[in-house]
Amino acid sequence: MPERKITITGIVIPAAWDETGQVTSVALSTADEKEYILKDAGAGLNLSTMIRQEIEVRGALREEEGTRVIAARKIRLKTAWDTSGRKLKKKPQQK
Repeated sequence: MPERKITITGIVIPAAWDETGQVTSVALSTADEKEYILKDAGAGLNLSTMIRQEIEVRGALREEEGTRVIAARKIRLKTAWDTSGRKLKKKPQQK
């Protein structure tokens, strides 16, 4: 699959962990049940802090060894939830 630009919405989920249980990779799970590995494309995004958040991602989609990967250039938080599952009144600030 050649690389192409994409804008897509979904929920950030953990995709890989290290031996201590820390998240090392995240994915975007979409409404059509597809998953896309998210990588920071040099935009300074801390993707692991967005787990369980609904986001819109703009970036470059490519396939790596049969896996869909998005190099995220821009992320917009759609809905913010706290760790107990309650919707936050204010969206958290991105760094």
